[in-house]
Amino acid sequence: MVKRRRHRKSKNILCWCGSGKNYSDCHKNRENELPVTLQEVVGTFKKTWGKEYCLSPEANETTCSGQIVKAHTVQKNGGLSKIARKGHVYGFRYELSDLEKGKLPTAKLMGINVASTFTGFCSYHDNLIFEPIEKQPFQNSLQQIFLLGYRAISLEFFSKKAQSELRSFSLGLDKGKSVEEQIYVQDFVQTYYAGVLRGLNELQYHKTIYDQAMLSSDFSKVYYYTILLDQTPDLMCSGAIQVDYDFNGKILQDLATVNIRDVVTFSLISSNSGGAAVFSWLGKSLACLNLIKSLHAFSDSDIPHAILRFCLDSFENVYVSPYWWESLDSQQQKLVLKRADYRSEPWKGTDPNSLKDDGVRIVKWKVISRDTNCSVV
Repeated sequence: MVKRRRHRKSKNILCWCGSGKNYSDCHKNRENELPVTLQEVVGTFKKTWGKEYCLSPEANETTCSGQIVKAHTVQKNGGLSKIARKGHVYGFRYELSDLEKGKLPTAKLMGINVASTFTGFCSYHDNLIFEPIEKQPFQNSLQQIFLLGYRAISLEFFSKKAQSELRSFSLGLDKGKSVEEQIYVQDFVQTYYAGVLRGLNELQYHKTIYDQAMLSSDFSKVYYYTILLDQTPDLMCSGAIQVDYDFNGKILQDLATVNIRDVVTFSLISSNSGGAAVFSWLGKSLACLNLIKSLHAFSDSDIPHAILRFCLDSFENVYVSPYWWESLDSQQQKLVLKRADYRSEPWKGTDPNSLKDDGVRIVKWKVISRDTNCSVV
C-alpha cells in the first residue's frame, strides 16, 4: 500500500486521500466526526446485497415479470431439501463484530427457503433460463452443465457488483479515528477495492460470453469434468473462481501477467443416482485444463476429499447437512471452519498449497464414474 502524508497547508489544497476534494471539505476534521456504528455497517451491507434487478441479457420493462425473486443458486427441491433437517441446513457465517478479532466463522442453521438465494433475476427469466436444471433430473447434458455454470457466474457477478458499491461507504470508516488510523484505512480500502474492481471487470467479461452462449443456445464451447458420486453429498455448493494454483500447488495463471484471468465454475449437487461434482468453463483454457489434470490424477478414493477441499477453500456459497456437521468432532469442525475462513482476508494472498492433500478424511462419498469432454490424460 502507498504511504500517504497529511497536508496541513492551504484549505484549497486537494486532500491527501486522493478523493479529488479539497482537504478542508474532506479530511480536515475527520478525527472529530462521529465514528461509523456497527448498526450503520449492518444496515448498509443488507441494503447493498439486497438490491433487486434482473441479470438476464434480455431484461427490460417489457420482458421482465416485474417481480424479482430470491433465486436459489443451489437447487432447493431435490438439492438442499435432501440434506436438510426439518427444512434447515448449516451455512458458515461471520458476525461483523468479530471480524476485527480474527475469529473463525460459525456454522449457523438457516431455512432452505433463504439459503443460497440472491435477488438477481425476475421470476419470468429465472423460470425460463433455469428450468432444465430445476425441473429435470441431472443427466450431465451440455445444456445442464452450461446452466449450472451460468448460474454460478451470475451469482459471483451480482456479489462482486454489490461489493464494489460499498467502496464509498468503506472510505468513510476512518471517521473519528486518529490521523495515522485514517491513513491506514484509506490505503487499505483503496488497495482492496482496486482488486475488487479488477475482479468485477473480469466477471463482466465472462458474464457477457455466457450471455451470448445462452441467447444462442450454443453450448459447443462448454468444457466440463463431472464426477458422479454414489450418494447425496453432505455439502451443496455453487460458485465461480479465478483459478490460481492446482491441486499440487503449481501456479496456473499469474495476476501480474494475465489481463483477464480464466474462470472455472463449480457445482456440488444431488442427482437421482446420488450426487455430482461438476467443473466447467467456456472456451479453451489452459489454466482450467491443468487444474482438472491435477485433480484427475487422484485415485477414486482420494477424489471426494479433494472436492471437499476445493469447495470449502474456494466458495462462501456452501450449505451443509446438519446430520453430517453434528457428527464431526470439535477438531474436525475446526478444520472445516479454517478452510471456510481461508479467503476471508484476500489481501494476505493465495496459499499455493491450500488444495494439496492434508490427510483429512471426513466424508464417505464414493466415486461411481468420471466424465469429461476435455483431454485430461
